[in-house]
Amino acid sequence: MRFINPKTYYAFKKIFGSDKSREILISFLNALVYDGNPTIEDLTIINPNLPPKIEGLKEGLKEGREEGREEGREEGREEGILQKSREAILEVLHIRFETLPDELVEILDTIQDDAILTSLLRQGIQVDSIEDFQESLNSLNSPRESNNE
Repeated sequence: MRFINPKTYYAFKKIFGSDKSREILISFLNALVYDGNPTIEDLTIINPNLPPKIEGLKEGLKEGREEGREEGREEGREEGILQKSREAILEVLHIRFETLPDELVEILDTIQDDAILTSLLRQGIQVDSIEDFQESLNSLNSPRESNNE
């Protein structure tokens, strides 16, 4: 017959981790920690898998989740607005000039300012050529690149 090693977490928990074995655990702890002196007289076995009971914890977690969700929604809305602005610029340019340079699309995708995108949309409607638009876009992008360095 094989026996389970009592030094493993599972075996130790089975041997000492229930109210039925509380007396055995008290005896074991007194023998191990206090050289057999009956210092520990009583104890309560607590399930280690239960979350701690901290006042307001549940409400705080709920509030934190709600704030996180709201922040995520707001970021999603902002990113959606930016993406729609980029798509509108590309649509105008595509209607007016048909083919667009890949570099132009890549640069537009990096712009995170709705006011700049609105200005670019107006320029896209008014410029005479895609090259003129590309020049405007490059001039907007140049100061940003030097700020990032």
